[in-house]
Amino acid sequence: MKLRNVLILLVISLLLIPLAACGEDAKSTDTTVAATETTAGSDAPSGEKVAMMASNAVLDAIGAGAKDGKVVRPLTAWIISSANTANIYFVAMEFSSSTENHVGLWATDDPGGAGRFWAVDGVAKDVTTFPKGDKAEPKISSDDAGAKEALAKYDVQ
Repeated sequence: MKLRNVLILLVISLLLIPLAACGEDAKSTDTTVAATETTAGSDAPSGEKVAMMASNAVLDAIGAGAKDGKVVRPLTAWIISSANTANIYFVAMEFSSSTENHVGLWATDDPGGAGRFWAVDGVAKDVTTFPKGDKAEPKISSDDAGAKEALAKYDVQ
């Protein structure tokens, strides 16, 4: 009976602690919020900084967008929220082709992998069929600080 009570308390505390942490302190600043990195999934609130490794769903979605005759075998990817546009997330992904590894940059509106994708840099535009980010509204560009941060994870600028 004691084990059951302990387990119930553990479950309740695991549910309540994250809820308490979500409360907003009136003294928090925009700098504090902007500096916070999160590993939240696609349910991250708008405007919250996202910096995390991409899920298999994101890797699979980008791999599925490969052009005919192009080999895109996703290896790893980082997702970083846009510094300029709400609900846009940059995905810097390392992938292997038939001969070597490459790093490309995409953008998505869902860091969980279920949303739309855009090809942002030349590598992404060359190997996938996604619409071009520079043709999106608003324009999605690798000049965004989030894009640069994502590429920096692979020492690419």
